[in-house]
Amino acid sequence: MGIAPEHGAPDNAACKPCSAVPVSGKPLRSFLQTGNELIPQAERLLALRRAVERSLPANLRTAAQVANLKGDTLILHAGGNAVAAKLKHCTASLVEALAREGYHVASIKVEVQPDCPVPARPRTVRPLPAGAAEGLRRLEQELPADSELRRVIAALAAKPR
Repeated sequence: MGIAPEHGAPDNAACKPCSAVPVSGKPLRSFLQTGNELIPQAERLLALRRAVERSLPANLRTAAQVANLKGDTLILHAGGNAVAAKLKHCTASLVEALAREGYHVASIKVEVQPDCPVPARPRTVRPLPAGAAEGLRRLEQELPADSELRRVIAALAAKPR
């Protein structure tokens, strides 16, 4: 299928298959060969990521991601300005915590990455206390039998404890 003439190219100008287009970089297999630093660097970053997650306050653990380690500077990505500001306040204690775990990080650079995927927080299901369930059952008995509210209260009272 060619490009339409109104776009400035003849109709018979077909796209070349990907294999026919010259690539000026190294083949992927050269990065995966033994002796290359790509896999060990990725493993170091994964271990550092786990250490950062252990060291950050609970509310920031899923909001920040380890982007890179350049020399002795750790680069963190934050999903927004508010998260970045909170991370910047934690940098000194994070450097100390990482040092205790054996990582030599002299400084931390926080970059805002709005497209940085932040995993959703797991939904916490808290059990209904027995006293609250009993109170809901009493309220249910006081409501009219055909009441929508009675049906909702009954469903709440029946939730597992």
